[in-house]
Amino acid sequence: MARPAKIFRPVGINSPNRPRCVSTVRDLLNRVPVLVGGPLHKIPEGNMAALQEAINNFQQQHLGKVYGYIKPTGRSMPLLNQFATPIPATVVLHLPGGEGYSQGDHRWYKINMNTTRSIEYTLWHRGCALTSVATAFAAKNVRILNQHQVRSIIKQKQGKAQTQHRQPGYVVKDFGAITPLTLDAWMTANGGQGYTTSRAVDISWENVANVSMDVSYLYKTKQWDARYPSPAQLRLLLNQGLLIIAFHPPHHFVLLTGYEGESRFLVWDVGYRNRKSYEYRQFSKFVVYKHAATYRPPLIPLRY
Repeated sequence: MARPAKIFRPVGINSPNRPRCVSTVRDLLNRVPVLVGGPLHKIPEGNMAALQEAINNFQQQHLGKVYGYIKPTGRSMPLLNQFATPIPATVVLHLPGGEGYSQGDHRWYKINMNTTRSIEYTLWHRGCALTSVATAFAAKNVRILNQHQVRSIIKQKQGKAQTQHRQPGYVVKDFGAITPLTLDAWMTANGGQGYTTSRAVDISWENVANVSMDVSYLYKTKQWDARYPSPAQLRLLLNQGLLIIAFHPPHHFVLLTGYEGESRFLVWDVGYRNRKSYEYRQFSKFVVYKHAATYRPPLIPLRY
């Protein structure tokens, strides 16, 4: 059963009207049928007058009194959750072959990331962020142009993995296709581009997008940042075709693929294949990319 939507500050007249809270209330009201107090027309993003009118109308019908605002612990939020129509499970990012990459794949799990040598810095141990990026880009058929560099680096890394970690041999048939192995090789070949430094294994989210002109880094946001989306806004971003990588504390990244219900999101978990979804509250950071071929300019901005 889906968790009810929540807000953390009041929304309406003489209220803080935090963007995330406003988005949640608007989304709920837009899903309330007209016959049970919903708005006659969908409330547009940024139209506070229409939102205020919808709040007043809903409270008049269900409470017999207009308060003009909705509090996190008041009577209106439970009623909104009760009358809002359910959100069906929706997959918005279809992965090649029905699944994405795993950081524990036998073809590359013992490959050292960047220029490191310790077994503590292999794709298996530290590669969840890189593997999530590789899966996202591969889902959009993004390709690597400079394949000669990639071929050379992979040969070197595979040789070291066989010697140091007994990594089984693996024949790469397409050096332009993005996998965790080829993406790491491209980053290593370009002086650690895509990593935070030439010797690090932490991802530079902005620079890793330089692998292709087809993808662009938009922003990274964490809790309490202005751009941190509410569940409703997060569903909107996914519906717009944006690629979103989420951080699951304390140290794991996953790729969002869709949603089910109010606050549960479908994921491709690069480390644990049995984990198919997470609650919104289990995330604390999002990294957002767009793909040139499928991106549509946002019809609804995140801020007023």
